[in-house]
Amino acid sequence: MALLNEVYMRKKEITRQRNLELSKELEDVKFQLAMQKELNSESAKKAKELIAELEAIKLTWLKSLKELNNQREQYRDLIIEVKDLRNNLKGRNAITRWFYKM
Repeated sequence: MALLNEVYMRKKEITRQRNLELSKELEDVKFQLAMQKELNSESAKKAKELIAELEAIKLTWLKSLKELNNQREQYRDLIIEVKDLRNNLKGRNAITRWFYKM
C-alpha cells in the first residue's frame, strides 16, 4: 500500500511538473500570437496607407494623361490650321506671281 501511495504521489508530481511546463508553453504561444496580431495589424495599416497613396498617384497620373491628350488634340488642330494657311498662302503666292508676270 505504501508502494502504491508512493507511485501515486510520484505520478502526481510528474503530472504537476508537466502541467507547469505546458502552462509556460501556452503562455509563450499566447504572447507570440499577440505579437503576431499586433504586427499584422500594423502591417495591414501600413498596407492601407500605401494603397491610399498609390490611388492618389494613380489619380494624379490619370489627370496628367488626360491633360496631355487634350494638349495633343490642340496641337493637331493647330497643325491642321497651319497647313491650311500654308496652302492658302501658296495659292495666293501663285496668283501674285502670275499678276506680276503680266
